[in-house]
Amino acid sequence: MRDGGRCVIPTEGCPGTFDFSLHHLDRWAFCVHHPDPRSAGGSVSDPSNMYPAHRLCNEKWGNRPGIAEPVEPLEPNHSVEWPS
Repeated sequence: MRDGGRCVIPTEGCPGTFDFSLHHLDRWAFCVHHPDPRSAGGSVSDPSNMYPAHRLCNEKWGNRPGIAEPVEPLEPNHSVEWPS
């Protein structure tokens, strides 16, 4: 996953990483952020216009273009520990 598997538009409380076991409607579920929004003519199918984000972070970001500066994740951390 690009960007080290971290949310590119973190908001307050963002755990930074993703827990793929969450229901897709959970606020911390993985979703795709399009830095060049569809409303501004951006492609929804171009991989260069797809970045990892949390559902809540993406909703708060809205249709503003771009991505945020990287930040350290805040608690709680919803990372999944995968068995070896």
